[in-house]
Formats: sequence, structure tokens, C-alpha cells
Amino acid sequence: MQIVEAEIDGKIIAFDLGDRWVLCEQSGKDYLNRVDAYFARDYSNKTDIVTPEIFVDNKKVQPFGFNYYSTFPGNPIDRPSSPLQKISKKIKDFSGYSQCTYPEYFEGRADWKENGITIIFMARLWDDSAIKLDKNLPRDVYAYREYMIEERQRINADRIEIMRRLKREYGDAFQGGMFQDSFSENRCPDLVVPKSFVKKKNYIDKMKNSDICIGTMGLHRSIGWKTGEYVAAARAIVAERFEYVVPGGFDDGKHYIPYDTIDECLNAVDKLYSNPALLYEMKKANEKYYLEYLKPDRQILNAFLQAGISV
Repeated sequence: MQIVEAEIDGKIIAFDLGDRWVLCEQSGKDYLNRVDAYFARDYSNKTDIVTPEIFVDNKKVQPFGFNYYSTFPGNPIDRPSSPLQKISKKIKDFSGYSQCTYPEYFEGRADWKENGITIIFMARLWDDSAIKLDKNLPRDVYAYREYMIEERQRINADRIEIMRRLKREYGDAFQGGMFQDSFSENRCPDLVVPKSFVKKKNYIDKMKNSDICIGTMGLHRSIGWKTGEYVAAARAIVAERFEYVVPGGFDDGKHYIPYDTIDECLNAVDKLYSNPALLYEMKKANEKYYLEYLKPDRQILNAFLQAGISV
């Protein structure tokens, strides 16, 4: 499970960082009874196939916000526990990979750009063939697996179409492509980029030097990890409309332009691409949001304060 607990001043604070709720109705009820606050990355105020009813309108449950992988030197969670992990860590340290997972490496400043505006969209495809449907499965499990297959197929189709249209309409102003694996090479060989392109340091550098960043919905309707990285870098964002809630009033049109269809996505990109002032204002809004709500120490401090803990 992707739940982390912190106990401070006798209060238990839970942080759920999963793509979807990992607790079912009964286990969720039992768990919420024993914690004082529960901050969920996938916070929603409506019940559906993804969100159990127990989490809706419960005062203990609050939005955690965007997430992405970042760490700090000496983090005990990163401590290698096997000879192979020790070797891997030494390689990462030597290559500089470790430093590009520290918060300051993601951080950017809002910059004015009138010419040479660039767009980035990096993505991967999801192979739905691993999800098996069996008529003997319980009805709710069968229905959820059907949903997961349909979701992956839609995500794949949207990502391919958006990427092809961006390449066609913006040429060299578009940077990006599809993560290289056998599934992507079968589905869209024209979009696949070399693995060197998506290495952490290379990707972050390209993202921070871009102006308009594209985001699509992740699995289980989650907000993709890249979105948090875009905010940290103070970039302008065009993203599929959020199904989940984040704290701090991340507003449509101010912090990002949401879209529901592929045409809306391309129109939003053009709106930012052709309006340097709007582009700059969105970058500034995201820089401010990062410092107030997403910078890792600030994000945790806000959660503690909301849980009634003085730090």
C-alpha cells in the first residue's frame, strides 16, 4: 500500500499517495476510525467506481495535492538494502541522477518568452492485454477490470492523437514523444523517442526549457506525476480536466487550461502559444502556487497545520 503515517503530538496523520483509493469500504471505515487526518492524492468529493462512499464528505479526509518523485540526500527510504542496490546507488550518484531527484532540481522561475516558444509532451502507452476478464470473477471485480481496459485504451488513443497533431502543427517547436517499449513501437513507431531522451536529467532539462507542458489523465483518473513537475518548474500547463481536487485553488485558466476533448487540447495550446502575456501570467501563477502549496516542506507543513498540529 502507498500510505505513509506520521505520529506527532499523539496524532496519527496518514498520507495516501496511490493512483487510486487502496482501501475498500470496510477497511477504509476501520482505518479512518484510528487516524486523526487522512490526506489523499486522489481526493474526490463524489462517489463513483473509483472512490468508496466512506471517503466522501468525511472531515478527516482532505486533498494532499500534486505529487511527483523527489527526495533528499541521506533519505533513509533510499538507503540500499542489498549489494545490487548499493551498486545501483553508486552508479546513480556518479552519473548525477540522484541530484536530479532533489526538489531544487525541478524548480524553475517564470520567464517571459515572446519568440521561440516551445511545447513538450512526453508520455507512455499502457498495455491492456495483461488485464484478464473472467466470467467467474465477482461482478464488481469484473466491472472494474472492464473499466480499467477501457480507460487504458482511451488514454492510449488520446495520447497518440494529441502527439501526432502537435508534431504536425508545430514542427520543431514541439519536443516530445512516446516512451520506447515494444508496445509503443507496435502502436506508434513514428512517435517513439530513444530512451536517452527520457532519462531523468535529460527530460527535466527539456521540460524546464519548454514553455507549454501537456498533461493527460493517468490511470484510475489520477492527475499525472508530470503535472506536479510542471508546476515546480513554473511552466504553463494544458491538461486533461482534473477528476480529483488539490488544495489552494488551482484554477482553470489561471494555473492551467483544462480540456475534455483532443480539439480542446489543441485549441488551448494555440491560445498560450499565440499569447505571450497569458503564457507569462500562467508561469507566474504556477511559481507562486509551488512556493505556497507544493514545495515539499511547505506541502507537509500545510497538512500538519490543517490537522491541528503546531510546528
